[in-house]
Amino acid sequence: MRGELSIDRYVVYAAARNAEPTPNTCEVRVKNELEHVRDWAKGEILDGRVPPSSWYQHVKLIEAADAILHDISVMANVARSGHRPERRLDGRGNGEPRGQKLHAIRGGRH
Repeated sequence: MRGELSIDRYVVYAAARNAEPTPNTCEVRVKNELEHVRDWAKGEILDGRVPPSSWYQHVKLIEAADAILHDISVMANVARSGHRPERRLDGRGNGEPRGQKLHAIRGGRH
């Protein structure tokens, strides 16, 4: 019948379905989840749904997600080009002061 799989095709299908995910697919999933969490936290702040007691934690969550996403993109570029990135010792990632990120999250509002 048309909808049935032959035994050979079934073995290939089952093997592919149960195969370990490649590191690339894991990285893509992690990146997508981090972007989703970051966007959720930004939306909560911008919509005013964050109580004052947890506002700072939301901002830290956004900054942490941004830093990890930045590292993922840098490492992807390193893998493609073969060049090692310059290591910064100031711990700021892209050198942007913390106040600038907060200002950007608020959309320029104080």
